[in-house]
Amino acid sequence: MGNKLSKLEKDYIRLSGMSEEQLAAEKDDIIKKMAEVNAKINGLTERIANTTEESEKLENLSKSLENAKTEAKEMNKKLTRIEGLSKNKMSISRIIAYKDQLTTKLDNLKNQKENNNKEIKAKEDEIKSIENGNVTKEIELKLQIIALKDNRDYTSEDAKEEATLKAQLEAIKARKVTLAKEKATLEKDNEAIDKKIEQTEVAISKCNLAWKSLFQNETWDQIHAKSLEGRFTRNKQKEKELKEEAQKEEQSVEETDLDNTIKIDVEEIKKAEAEKAELPAKKSKLRTFFSSIIHPIKSIKNWRANKKAAKLEEEKEDNIENKEENIENKEDNTENKVNEENEKSFEIQRDAFITQLQKMAEKPKDNVGANLDQIDRMVRDNQRSKNDDDRELD
Repeated sequence: MGNKLSKLEKDYIRLSGMSEEQLAAEKDDIIKKMAEVNAKINGLTERIANTTEESEKLENLSKSLENAKTEAKEMNKKLTRIEGLSKNKMSISRIIAYKDQLTTKLDNLKNQKENNNKEIKAKEDEIKSIENGNVTKEIELKLQIIALKDNRDYTSEDAKEEATLKAQLEAIKARKVTLAKEKATLEKDNEAIDKKIEQTEVAISKCNLAWKSLFQNETWDQIHAKSLEGRFTRNKQKEKELKEEAQKEEQSVEETDLDNTIKIDVEEIKKAEAEKAELPAKKSKLRTFFSSIIHPIKSIKNWRANKKAAKLEEEKEDNIENKEENIENKEDNTENKVNEENEKSFEIQRDAFITQLQKMAEKPKDNVGANLDQIDRMVRDNQRSKNDDDRELD
């Protein structure tokens, strides 16, 4: 369970070492103490509500009440853990045993990676030694000297030495190529180990989630729900969906703001025109009558223009009403979609690993080993699927 134990882990170690009779006695003792603490809480609450004490005494009463509530909370936690252990003792022990197996596997993977890193470092150092060393330079210099000799000075000994030097140079180059390939292989091996480490760490975290939840008397449905929240592994697809949803929401807000702005502008225009219509006419009725007679064509044009403007205004209002109706429909559709999603999410989803873990924890003893093998296969299949996905992305 690690070097530094939490209160929950200490409680489990203490309580799991007790017999059924001792657990029952512990439970009865806690229930008795809880009754006393609850009576104390009720008394303090009533006293504070009816007190006429000075502020200092009232403050002391409030502190006593808070302390009593904290004590009651701790007792309730202990009681819940006793009940959880009594109900799920075998399942918890099996899950912890499997988690310990995974922890050993994780340690082996980390040791393997560490050894690979040491080999990678050694190969990198040897490659640097070849590149920066004097051996290659000395061989190349000797070959250059031989190459500068005339045919008359070029002896059979020179030919033998040249062949030997060239062979040495080729061997050094081949060694460098081999080291680079071996280094690349180890690095690729480490990538696979990293994925196995990640998968194993997630499995260990889910095992911890399962046994600790059962110890606190929670159900497997609650464990599934917690696991699917993504606390124990990054869900890249979920993160992408949330990001896209946030972008859509931002765009929707901008469109709504624009529609509201258009609506406000139209309302201001209508208001201004209404105020203009209410202004008293500057011309008398008689003058208006004579003007209409003197300028009949102008009056007809004005009448037609006013009629056209009124028609345009009516069409604009219809467009605005249609836009508002579309917005309302969009909001209704969004609300319906949210309700559908909520109804779907209300159905209990299942985590595949937790499902297999539950089967292993609850099966008869003879079938536990087979179920552990099934969990291991599932982890390997998930890892293989993840590797395929990564290759597709590459």
